Amino acid sequence: MKRQYVLPLVMVIVGLLVVLGFAVVPQTNAVTYNASVNVNTTYQTLEGFGASIAWYQSYLTAHPNREEVIDLLFKDLGIDIYRFRNQYNRDQGFAEDIEIIRMVEASLGRPIKLMLSSWTPPADLKQNGVLNGGTLIKKNGQFAYDEFATYWYDSLVELGNNGIYPDYISIQNEPDYENDGWETCVFKPVESSSYPGYGKALDAVYRRLQGLSRTPKILGPETAGIGSNLVQEYARNLNMNQLYGVAHHLYNGGDPNSPDSFVSAMQGIAGAFQDKPLFQTEYDQGTPFTTALLMHHSLVEEGVNAYFFWDLIWENSQRPFIQLENPWDQSSWSSDKGYIITEFFHVFKHYSKFTDPGYQRVAADCSVDDIKISAFVSPDHKSLTVVLINQGHNTADVALDLNGYAVNDSAVYRTVPNGSERFALIGSLGAGHTLSMPAQSIVTVVVNSSGQPPTPPPPPPPGGYVVSYEIANDWGQGATVNVTIKNNSPAQVNGWTLEWNFPGNQKISDLWCGEYNQSGSSVSVRNLSWNSMIPANGGTVKFGFNLTYSGSNLVPVSFTLNGTPL
Repeated sequence: MKRQYVLPLVMVIVGLLVVLGFAVVPQTNAVTYNASVNVNTTYQTLEGFGASIAWYQSYLTAHPNREEVIDLLFKDLGIDIYRFRNQYNRDQGFAEDIEIIRMVEASLGRPIKLMLSSWTPPADLKQNGVLNGGTLIKKNGQFAYDEFATYWYDSLVELGNNGIYPDYISIQNEPDYENDGWETCVFKPVESSSYPGYGKALDAVYRRLQGLSRTPKILGPETAGIGSNLVQEYARNLNMNQLYGVAHHLYNGGDPNSPDSFVSAMQGIAGAFQDKPLFQTEYDQGTPFTTALLMHHSLVEEGVNAYFFWDLIWENSQRPFIQLENPWDQSSWSSDKGYIITEFFHVFKHYSKFTDPGYQRVAADCSVDDIKISAFVSPDHKSLTVVLINQGHNTADVALDLNGYAVNDSAVYRTVPNGSERFALIGSLGAGHTLSMPAQSIVTVVVNSSGQPPTPPPPPPPGGYVVSYEIANDWGQGATVNVTIKNNSPAQVNGWTLEWNFPGNQKISDLWCGEYNQSGSSVSVRNLSWNSMIPANGGTVKFGFNLTYSGSNLVPVSFTLNGTPL
């Protein structure tokens, strides 16, 4: 008897695909992995996530939809630090950056943290007389370190005259990199007959800036990468006490398409600079997905306090967060509004959107290496942000063990690069705090905890809190005032409000690093989200303001911190 075989349609299709040369990956059920987060084990404190506008400021300032773009980058993406190029005394100067900073602050309703970096000093301080390539000029047989320091001093004075005060500066972007087609200025780790020494330049700038009323934090050496122990070599030949933090880029030390290749060099940086904040201040190589992995390694393996992408905006040839189309030729636009949000935007957002300066990285690990996990808790411990990356090729379910951290509500956001989801809100954590991760996906989990109110610290000992009220500049009808709160007590302060009464008719016109209310002579200033904590045993927090007055500008005689008279 002749037997007949009837194949299921799916088997026929699979067989046909194999004959035609297509790879067939069998579907598998998702495997559940366990991940653990413990907010009681803390690591570095975040200073923020940043990016630059180095070359296309005019595209933004001239763009008809610039306010939307600013809102997207700083409100939606959550950029904390704006990095910009020192163009003092040349080109357009600081005019376009000042305009952008004003727009950003108007969008946020508060100041934005600023980092100013020098690609090159002006041409008259260059040995070759031009901005591109070369190094610092020599005068009377000596490198012009003092003139270089004056250039930096004058740069900051001009910005200050416009009400702009960078939080951080880097005296030279990529001092190890020379390119005749690009703005560069080489400073070697050690001075030679041909090149100036970075440490000597740093010393000159550091000393010169002590004359400023508001001194920025200096980051360095901001090398092009971390390969060959280059950062360590520069550090050995400078006064580390003159640096607030150690900064570098990632253009060497690993393969952009293999983020794991950076880990060894990152761990070397972490081991060499355990007492300094670490800043990765420029990088954009690789794909959106490898960018996520590189951010994970930077935060976890190196322990950076800040991570910067290179380009906030650019035209289409680069890898920006937002591609801006020509604002002067709207007929050439390929998009309705003249800007295109890229995948890099959505990937970076997984880290930047739901963290702020002051968040601390906490212990987090997963039972399988294919799932990378990092977690960050707010200063008041009421918000927890967990970022997971599934670098495997199969869907994975992950069960989060939060080790007793209370979950009042949660939200899960997911991106699948080259897929249909772009930081898409897909719901909340499931039963058992589970979530699903497709292959090659990135997930951010935001947990809000009702928590338990913290136990009030004991009353501070006499002199436990000290307020310094310094009139930095007084021009007769107005003044700039800097205020420092120092916590000498053994308990940290979580959330602060400082109150005082002016002895005259002083009126605050603008204030930075805090929120204020003034009613008559009575003033109240409270913290922002990123500076709510004052560390114990000598920790400080600072804010400042401008005021107007007539008559005399006397210093307040008494202050109250969180209701406690000082």
